[in-house]
Amino acid sequence: MHKKNYLIVGTIIFFFTALIILLTLNKKESTWIEDVQKASSYEINITNCDGSQTKINNNVINNIEKYWSKLSNNGPWTGDNTICYPTISINYDNKDSKILIIDDDSLVFNNVYYVNARELITYLNSQKQ
Repeated sequence: MHKKNYLIVGTIIFFFTALIILLTLNKKESTWIEDVQKASSYEINITNCDGSQTKINNNVINNIEKYWSKLSNNGPWTGDNTICYPTISINYDNKDSKILIIDDDSLVFNNVYYVNARELITYLNSQKQ
């Protein structure tokens, strides 16, 4: 082949490789919230460190979804796991997810530390009444 043919074949291969990569990256994986919403049944509870537990309305999951996109992933949780934190438990399809409320502006989910959570935490705390 001539140099021009190599260039054309190389360009075609590059184009298809880039196309495959872009299509792969654009596949939307379902989020944990969508998994909960699709579940046949689920239950959401808030447990305080004094042991009191409050069952909250399942519609809360829709509002959690609205606030979740505003959170900033701050990396893996490296905090103290021996301290008690108020916990939001979400049980669905034989799975149990927990959100630990660390303080007024941060939480932990699946061992990932999130900040900028003030609105979500305020909302969740308002559901205890």
